[in-house]
Amino acid sequence: MHPCKKAIASFCALALLAACAEKPAKSEKLASQNHHSSPPRIAPPRLPPGSFDQARATALRESARAARAAGDKDQARQALQDAIAFWPVDPAAWTELESLCQAVKDRQCQDYAAFFSSKLDFLKDQSPRSAALGFQNIAEEEPGAMAGNYRLDQATLEMGLRLWAFYGQSDPLAV
Repeated sequence: MHPCKKAIASFCALALLAACAEKPAKSEKLASQNHHSSPPRIAPPRLPPGSFDQARATALRESARAARAAGDKDQARQALQDAIAFWPVDPAAWTELESLCQAVKDRQCQDYAAFFSSKLDFLKDQSPRSAALGFQNIAEEEPGAMAGNYRLDQATLEMGLRLWAFYGQSDPLAV
């Protein structure tokens, strides 16, 4: 056989063997290093039974509307804040609080309500897992940290914790 043909035949045989061989371990290692992984599963905070009560929140919102109609904005605000504590995922309650805070010219309260109203609006089409992780991020911040143009205060961090607990109840991946 001619030396050139012999070299071509050897090369083809080697290429065929290489194609049939298993992938090298190095390639597998590279693939595992580039593989996407979810954030670690951290159990959401557990709040006492009765912490979330939609019926009670609805009654408190009605009470807030009555107090506002009677001109008692302080009572209306307290009732709305209590309603939100019992059912923090009601965007309408946050919008009502924002409106009331604007009426009494309390900019900090207005910004607080607008912050959570916008978060809930964004998350309405997301999974409970996404919502839980989003509010976990807020809850784990330090007071004074910035979230966009909003400065997180202690009340915001506590509500973030509450919302994390709420959405964590229905997160199938929660520990």
